Amino acid sequence: MKKLSLIAALIVVTIAGAEVSPAASDEKMDDFIFGKHALNAYHSYDTFLVKSRGNLEFVNGAHATTCAEYLEALKVSEVTDGVNNKMEECPFTGCVIAATMQRGKPHNGYRPKSYAQELEKRLDLRSFCNSLHLRFGKDTTKHTIADLKNPHVRLKDQYTVEIDEDDWYEEVAIDSDSDLNGNGKPDWLISVFEKSIGGTLHDCSVFIVYDAEPTGLLKASEVPRQ
Repeated sequence: MKKLSLIAALIVVTIAGAEVSPAASDEKMDDFIFGKHALNAYHSYDTFLVKSRGNLEFVNGAHATTCAEYLEALKVSEVTDGVNNKMEECPFTGCVIAATMQRGKPHNGYRPKSYAQELEKRLDLRSFCNSLHLRFGKDTTKHTIADLKNPHVRLKDQYTVEIDEDDWYEEVAIDSDSDLNGNGKPDWLISVFEKSIGGTLHDCSVFIVYDAEPTGLLKASEVPRQ
């Protein structure tokens, strides 16, 4: 099955931002942002501020058609449940990626040769919302994609690990590796895409691994609302 890469699907067609204009993009950040679509979103952030993107409904009755409206609505409400609405939200997730990248700064900390390999072997699936950790059952010693021992796991490139099964597709990718909290250490911005083939589950999420180190489990947290 041919699939559009997650970062392209989330960013190339839609990025916008919050109500406050970001600082001018920093060319020094180019080495810390991965993929041409992410780089374009970072450097052309203002261009995408008012780009129309469907119609997403929130619990409080608000609707978002641009990323600016989406980020603003998230401050006070949640996206309405429902298969169609959740599928509609996936492109809007790119708004969170782009807005978060604007806060990033270069750092001199740990940078692996293969981020995908690190995500496979060290990302703690129990630390953030996803479906994969349910496969561990009662075995509390397992935490990572590598622990699944799944023959369908593949390193798509140096930034992306995927699971491509007949009835399930999962993609975990790093979008940027920069200092997001101002302490000079690397913070990994990661995207998670889950889809049941022929089913109704279709989910896109963004998380941050703060202060990534070369050893130990990588624990992911939700991106703070801005």
